[in-house]
Amino acid sequence: MKINPLHPNQVKSEQTNSKKIADEDKFKMFLNQATQSIQGDDKTKTEVINTSFLQPTLFNPIQRQDLGQRINTVFNLWENYASRLDEPYKNLKQMYSNLKQIQERLQELKSDPNFTRQPQDVQDLIQELEIMSTTEEIKINRGDYLS
Repeated sequence: MKINPLHPNQVKSEQTNSKKIADEDKFKMFLNQATQSIQGDDKTKTEVINTSFLQPTLFNPIQRQDLGQRINTVFNLWENYASRLDEPYKNLKQMYSNLKQIQERLQELKSDPNFTRQPQDVQDLIQELEIMSTTEEIKINRGDYLS
């Protein structure tokens, strides 16, 4: 029995054609699955965006920057207060007014409706600054800084 050389080539071409069709079907199935998952992702994204637990202060850079600037202002006031403590002839009335200004700024930060939505670290920082300002007020009133 002789094998005709055309016969194996014909079998190969038939196998290649069926493989191409199978590959095309696999690609179509993959493409359909991918588009369905993308459409499904869009629906879930919309649901996540519409949920009520998202905090606007976390996503609004203007409000975050405003809070950062206000905290930075309090730190600058603290630096001015601390530098006056080192002066040999300090004026306690001016130091006390600076301390009151720090306390007012801290109260403004705490009375902000978005304060409770801030991360716990920020709230703890402001609480610590408030404790420090109260301690300093007690020290001034007690006369610890009299020369």
